[in-house]
Parts: sequence; C-alpha cells; structure tokens
Amino acid sequence: MSIELFEKIIEELRDSQPFIDLYLQGEPLLHPKIVEIVKIVKANGLLPRITTNTTLLKPAKAKALIEAGLDKIEFSMSGASKRTYDSIYKGAKYEKTLNNMLDFLELNGEAGFPVHTRSVFVEEKKTVKEKEKYLECFTRLPLDDVYISPLINMFGWNEELDISSFKKRPMKDWPICKSPWRQLGINADGTTRACVFDYDSRYVIGNAREDDTLNLWNNERMAEFRKALIDRRYKDVEEQGLPLCTECSQLWPTSPLADTTQLPDNFQKEVDAFFKKEQYGFMATKYLDPGVKKEKLHYIKQHRDEWLEIVLADVV
Repeated sequence: MSIELFEKIIEELRDSQPFIDLYLQGEPLLHPKIVEIVKIVKANGLLPRITTNTTLLKPAKAKALIEAGLDKIEFSMSGASKRTYDSIYKGAKYEKTLNNMLDFLELNGEAGFPVHTRSVFVEEKKTVKEKEKYLECFTRLPLDDVYISPLINMFGWNEELDISSFKKRPMKDWPICKSPWRQLGINADGTTRACVFDYDSRYVIGNAREDDTLNLWNNERMAEFRKALIDRRYKDVEEQGLPLCTECSQLWPTSPLADTTQLPDNFQKEVDAFFKKEQYGFMATKYLDPGVKKEKLHYIKQHRDEWLEIVLADVV
C-alpha cells in the first residue's frame, strides 16, 4: 500500500479511534516503509498492531518499531521443534526466527516493555504433540500472552478441519459471526472487503482510494452483508461456486479456543466473563505483571542458549 493511501485511510478513521492491525493474510515486515506506517498510526493517536512470522524481525528493525510506537506484536511460532517448524515455514530457519523474537523481547524490556507481546501457536496435526512443550518453554519468556490458536478453514479447502458435522444443524440455528461488526479489511490496492478472512476478496464493498473509509464501514454493501449473516441468507453474499461464510470455520466453535468469533447468544454471560477475564469474545487483553516480566527477561538473558537448545530439540 502506498503511504499516500494509508495516510488517507488513517485520517478518515482517526476520530472513530479504531485499532489499526497492519496485516491481513500477508507479512507486514515485507513492507519497506513499515516503520513509517507505524509512526503515522501513532501520530494520529491510534494503536498500531502487527502479526509477523518473525523471520524478518532483525534487531535494527525491532528497535525501530519499538521506538516508532508499536502497540502490539504477535509472533507466529507454530511448532516447538526445529523439525516441525521447518516443515511448516518453508525456507525459514527456526533458530534464526527464535533469536529474532528473543532480541525483540530483550529490546522491549530494555525500553520498559512498551509493546504488548504475544506468541501464537496453531494447533494442528503437525503440531499437536508439541503443544505442551510450547507452553512450557514460551511461558518462561517475558511475553504478555502465550496463545494457542485453533486451526482455521476459511473456504473449506483444509481437509484437516471438517465442519460438516456443525452444518447439520438447521441453518436458522447457525451462530452469527461477529467479524463484520469488529473489523474491516483493506487490501494494498484499496479494495475493501466486508470480512477480513475473505482473502480472495469475494465480497468487496468498495475501494478506499475512491471512497471515504468510514462510509465504507457503513455503506449499503456492508449493511447488506451484516443483514445476510443475521438472517442466515449466506447465498445472497456468495457467488456460485465461491463459498464464503457457509464453508468458513470461523462461524463455529471448532475447539475450546474458538469461541471468540461468534456474536454472544447471552449478553450477560459475556459481560460476566469480561470481568472474570475468562476466554470470551470481549475478554480484556492479557498483560503479564511487570515484575514477572523483568524476572523472565533476566532469565532469558542468562539462559538463552540453554532455552534455544531445549526448544529446537525434537519432542520424544
């Protein structure tokens, strides 16, 4: 995305105070001006967040992002051994990626922990046997949140995650996905999708180059998308042969971790869960106690090589 288009979008959204997630299904650190982009977000009083596979997060880039005012970073780290990680992230090297993350955590600690940090591990057949090792090892680090994510099947292409059993329920009883009430997806060329999980842009609501971005959020196409989900008229927003909501796993609680994508069927339960900090859709972001983070920062500075050796090893 050009800086000019990005500045236009931020200016139009600034007064609404949204979070700015600098990624869709791509790698944000590939953008040559990602540090400038973070500065633009911060200068407008908004909170910039990124998810990265961490392969490009060298110390100089990490330091620049922290100084630019990055609010949150998620490290995508599926696999808790060199063998498994390298089989998923083709061309990447686990040891280099881990060191990039550790360097960022040290720099963040030295700066007083201004950036909220989270590691993300996708639970799937290749990784499930390493889940406990991931939790044990990564909770030793000064991370605010060590998260396990359920596998996502957006268009029915991932045979590992079968949602056919959920779809046997009468369509009138299907849950309602809350994504189009929470997020707007703007592609690099300005085309804007009603759903951030729609990575093929099958339902486009306009273009941020030509339209006011806030108007896109509330325009007729977007309103019709939301109404279709409420009424379970999915075919009205799906082209023939190009399924969207009817084949997306985000609509269903496919695991105990996957209960955050549906609108609540009981608002009081959701409110109670928020104050109890349970795993529900309106749960507050987890923050590790600053004193605990300092202790864990000290641990990793003293035991980095030992920690790396454990994580790189195969699970027996």
